[in-house]
Amino acid sequence: MKNYRLRLFATGLFILMMVLMVLSAYHYYSDRSMVMGKIDQRLYAGATALRYSIGDSFHNRPLQKDTKFGQDYQQTTTHLKQLSRDLNLKKLYTFVVIDDECYQTLSGDWRDHSVGEDSGPLRSCRFAVESPALEAQHGTEPFYYDTVSQGGRNRAVLIPYVTSGGYRYFVGASVDISLNGALAETFQRAMVQCVILLILSFPLTALFVWPLLCQLYTHELTALPNRARLKKDLLNCRLPQLILIDIDGFKDINHYYGVQVGDQLLMGVANCLKSLIPAGTRLYKLDGDEYALLSESSPRCISVDYLVSRINEQKINIEDTEFRLSVTAGVAQGTSQLIEHADLALKEAKRVLKPHKHYSSYLHTVQNSQANLLWTYKLKDAIDSDRIVAYFQPIYDNKRQEISHCETLVRLIEADGTIVGPSFFIEAARRSRVYSQLTLYVIDAALKFIERYGKSCTVNLLNEDIVVEESRQKIIDRIRKASGREKLIFEIVESEGIDDYDVIKSFIDQVRVYGVRVAIDDFGTGYSNFDHISHLDIDYIKIDGGLIEQLSHSERSKTIVEAIIHFAKELDIDTIAEYVSDEKLQQVVNEMGIDYSQGYQIGNPQPMDEIGSLLNSPSN
Repeated sequence: MKNYRLRLFATGLFILMMVLMVLSAYHYYSDRSMVMGKIDQRLYAGATALRYSIGDSFHNRPLQKDTKFGQDYQQTTTHLKQLSRDLNLKKLYTFVVIDDECYQTLSGDWRDHSVGEDSGPLRSCRFAVESPALEAQHGTEPFYYDTVSQGGRNRAVLIPYVTSGGYRYFVGASVDISLNGALAETFQRAMVQCVILLILSFPLTALFVWPLLCQLYTHELTALPNRARLKKDLLNCRLPQLILIDIDGFKDINHYYGVQVGDQLLMGVANCLKSLIPAGTRLYKLDGDEYALLSESSPRCISVDYLVSRINEQKINIEDTEFRLSVTAGVAQGTSQLIEHADLALKEAKRVLKPHKHYSSYLHTVQNSQANLLWTYKLKDAIDSDRIVAYFQPIYDNKRQEISHCETLVRLIEADGTIVGPSFFIEAARRSRVYSQLTLYVIDAALKFIERYGKSCTVNLLNEDIVVEESRQKIIDRIRKASGREKLIFEIVESEGIDDYDVIKSFIDQVRVYGVRVAIDDFGTGYSNFDHISHLDIDYIKIDGGLIEQLSHSERSKTIVEAIIHFAKELDIDTIAEYVSDEKLQQVVNEMGIDYSQGYQIGNPQPMDEIGSLLNSPSN
């Protein structure tokens, strides 16, 4: 325990020291940035002052390398010296760029007494500002840069201007930042702050590490233990009873009265619960408006009925408003998944409008039944409203390098236009006896596709489509009367688990009479049986997408897929790779010798009217 505390202290100290050093560095750079911002403002103000005092008038004429200035040059530079001194700048100057070389036209360095005495031709300033000037000459914004010389470190700005006559020139201003007191003071202050904070880090660590640990297990508003503490305490209980309590209508209270009143109400409820629960019962504050009560299961443990009734008798006054409490509770006992079970009981109590409910395993069945009832209603409504549609996903022939056929997929369009895949409603369809209708609908859609585009099309069949005699006979009757049936392919979903291979074999023999081809879908899952498959007269094996997705990084998956490919080639059966999602995976599939590919790399599922553009494309 001592070693653990020592490691905890050392870790906390190290983290705190790092944080303090980063904080000091942040403050330094933040202050430095502020000082540099003020320096840039001073430079910009000086440059614009130069422009408005003499810049445009002096440069509103053609200037060449041999241009000589008149008697007003000395007077102008003297004026610039005075302006530099007044603005506390090192230098103000102007220049033009001629043949990619910079030539100074005016200069006012108040510390250089020789400047301004020469009224001769333009002076080259190649080494002073040539590089920044050439970089800024085609721009329109101020250009700030730093230079280092024997005299120190300078900060400068260049601003391009165009006179009324259309002549372009630059205005510059510089300041010696190596002598800037604000920057030096900023650095010194940051160093002192860093040293002081590092010295204080030892006592600060001792003061803050423990509170931080406490915060991990404490709800900030109510100061009650939180969900993390509850999970930890549950590990130490032999036979716990957990009660989850939810405030009825709290969201409406929060919305109508505001967050502050809502927070006060949460604290008031916490105080009420503290006064009502017996000794030995621990109170926790969970997310939102939920509380938890934890106690050992015994004849003497708290009565939920009594507790809920007492809570509902309480009144809480907040800002002259009286709130009468109403709560709902969910109760669970046991040693595993207690929070999840109590939450399920709470939701069921809310659903049936009861003050509380105890968890029992039937609640899982109720929850699943509710979902099935909902999707059964949606499914029947979609069938009545003609909102069941077929989508088609292309399958690519890797040898011929073209789209050879498509798979038919069913979609449900909700009333608001949301497109829903079969994973949401297929279980409800199977339980409500409308699944056979969906199967026949998909077969009809596939036959329409064949008639329209002249390409083969696949339809998925589950085990029950074939094993149930009524469903099997309806499928046979459908294809017996159909034209284009020789381009139809039935995919028998192998992941469903084929229980009666004799029935499957009989069905395959029947549909083959009408020219229908057969594929085994999802081959490679736990139900795969190479021996049984070898006795079925099939044309394709669709390798399970879960295996295909892992080909790039799983040697085990690659070995299984290689075995399936070898098995298929021995029986002269073509292979199809599902879930080919990118170009890299498609390359792996090609290298392994898989005959066909299907997935988002090839094409997304599309309605019949839209898939035609992909099928008819010369580059498909």
